[in-house]
Amino acid sequence: MLNRKFSDEYFMRIALTEARKGKGLTYPNPAVGAVIVSNNQIIGRGYHRRAGLAHAEVEAVNAALKKCKTKIPQNSKIYITLEPCCHYGKTPPCVDLLINHKFKEVIVGSADPNPLVNGKGLKKLETAGISVKTDVLRKECDVLNEDFFYSIQNKKSFITIKSALTLDGKIASITGDSKWITNEKSRKFAHYLRQINSILLTGINTILKDNPQFNIRNIKSPKHKMNIAVMDTNLDFPMNAKLLAANSGAKIIIFTAQKNIDSAKCKKLIAKNIDVIPLKLTKDQTLDIKTAVDYLYQNGFNSILVESGGKLVYSLLKNKLANKIHLMFAPKLLGKGIDCIDGLLTTKIENCLILENISITHFDENFMVTGYINYGS
Repeated sequence: MLNRKFSDEYFMRIALTEARKGKGLTYPNPAVGAVIVSNNQIIGRGYHRRAGLAHAEVEAVNAALKKCKTKIPQNSKIYITLEPCCHYGKTPPCVDLLINHKFKEVIVGSADPNPLVNGKGLKKLETAGISVKTDVLRKECDVLNEDFFYSIQNKKSFITIKSALTLDGKIASITGDSKWITNEKSRKFAHYLRQINSILLTGINTILKDNPQFNIRNIKSPKHKMNIAVMDTNLDFPMNAKLLAANSGAKIIIFTAQKNIDSAKCKKLIAKNIDVIPLKLTKDQTLDIKTAVDYLYQNGFNSILVESGGKLVYSLLKNKLANKIHLMFAPKLLGKGIDCIDGLLTTKIENCLILENISITHFDENFMVTGYINYGS
């Protein structure tokens, strides 16, 4: 067993496992993991924990130095899920660190689309005489940071919709009862989605009907508070909403109509450190969702998880804003009930929105359909 030669893919999978530990904690930065190998043995590993803290490469180098006592062996390789940075931000360039420790080879999963990096880091390593290998498990590494890549390339937030449904597509009964449609394992995954996204977007009706906490409690996570944005045309947000206590210290944003900004209610919300943002109304007297999600992007939220009723989901799809959807199905039938999408997207089958790159995940008797939304031309 000691003489077994492990592949680059083997070590990159371990680096991915490291990276996932920081997913959702590092925004607006990507999640990154690193593993250092000498003589086919791991001597250091690490991940980026939070924005402003040490990058994955630094964590791994420090772990290796601690284990090796003096210096990192010159035959060492480092596996990194994302191209190392070559610019000064809140921390120094990781490329310089790798050059200073004279790594033999740097193996990378994803290229970094950030214009400040984008191949420059790899070129600097090669110029310094370090061997570079790219695209190892690139698909897996790209999916890990699909939200980061999308926001960098498109100057928009990556938006994911999550809905729990009966088999006949209902998110609640005709009376509004929705607890619980899906099972505990499905709900744990829903909380994982909260962990890996930078903010949760919902509608006021969801808060008024369900009074949810919207925090992270069904999984082990260092992140328990959730940043939350609410679409609330008439400023009906309850002052005693459970989500306020459950997410104390997190960013809470309420989008509302301009007419409410000078109201006594607005002043009370602001006094609670809630950001109240005025939006224009569209022709159908709803809040301008495009402006809302643009505001979230401009304020550093590069990934948005949507947990809401059908009206907000419809608005996002109608305006071609959502990127990905998780539909969690329970083997239940309601007949009449509240629809997942509350609105008409098309009258023709040929014009239906298409989900691509479909995957199906089972949570015991529940199952989840995940796909990326193709809006066509």
